[in-house]
Amino acid sequence: MLFTKMPRVYVAAPMRSGSTLVSNILNAHSKVQIIENFHFKRFIFNKGGHLTKKIVAFKLREMGLRLKIRYKIIINEEKVLNKIFKKKLTYKNIYDELMKEQLNINPSINIVGEDSAMNWRFIEKFCEYYDNAKVIHIIRDPRSIFASWKKATYQKKDYWGCIMNCVDSMNYAKYYENRINKKKYMIVKFEDILQRPKFFAKKFAEFLNIKYEENMTKPKKWEKLFKNKFASLGWSSIEKKAIDGFFTNRIDAWKSILTDQEIYIIEHYAKKNLKDFGYKILQKKFSKKYIDDFNKIKNQSKYLKKIFNLYEKKQKGTDELKNNPMDPSTWGDGKNNKLKFIDSMDGQLYKNELRKIKKEIYNI
Repeated sequence: MLFTKMPRVYVAAPMRSGSTLVSNILNAHSKVQIIENFHFKRFIFNKGGHLTKKIVAFKLREMGLRLKIRYKIIINEEKVLNKIFKKKLTYKNIYDELMKEQLNINPSINIVGEDSAMNWRFIEKFCEYYDNAKVIHIIRDPRSIFASWKKATYQKKDYWGCIMNCVDSMNYAKYYENRINKKKYMIVKFEDILQRPKFFAKKFAEFLNIKYEENMTKPKKWEKLFKNKFASLGWSSIEKKAIDGFFTNRIDAWKSILTDQEIYIIEHYAKKNLKDFGYKILQKKFSKKYIDDFNKIKNQSKYLKKIFNLYEKKQKGTDELKNNPMDPSTWGDGKNNKLKFIDSMDGQLYKNELRKIKKEIYNI
């Protein structure tokens, strides 16, 4: 398949929303590779500013170092840089060369894409870049996301910010649904995939113009299939382990995990979004006490105060996180995000090697 004709796949979702499961389904196909934790938008595109050779060299060498140390993903950044510098210095050309390099690493693959959690605001730009864009935007019940994120993160109280992330993602999904061609853009609910995995695996295959393969819905085979694809099984914060199946008990697990107050606050702020996507509201009676108690929590955090006040004034969510996701001191260690990456041996190695790269490129 010619690179220019290849479907350009982009899987988008908030945290703890099932993007890894969707990527696993696609990665189980013999001709598809969806790369996790690539984060082109976050680390390379950022705000789309002016590019210079030094900036591009640093960004790509940092990416190569980060992916290798954190996720055992290999990119030949020097080779990619040489190809980029022979072309016009644009974000699209950088993205193209990074994708081509993955095809070179794994020549049996015909389609390569990215699992890009927390980057749904990049979807429209991605679709502008590529006529053959194929975006899968995953929606999950905010109550489930909250229950999972609270267990996974090291944050104290600021984990409430995930609700405004959910609101933002769901708002953008409705916006994109009416703006982007359905041949390019698909919305899918995580809960629906768990209940009808084969139906949605076939739907994904049709969307990408490939034939469905049985392995896409045989999760016990996935770990073996992923050995040459830099892919990994999804991590359950509830079960605290990697999981390899379609567990429908995850759909309503939040009901036994969350308090009545937590359910009420989530539904209070995400009521419209829950209704838009067919989720049932449980707490229908107004509770001034729950609101007052939450306001005390919110007002103790500049981050929460900012994003919830934005919602109250303009009914807008945010893709903003409490901590700068480009700052390695804020990263969780991957499997257990209650621990910090920077405190690990790998974190120290990353820090030392990055210092060398900065000195080599910027002489600082």
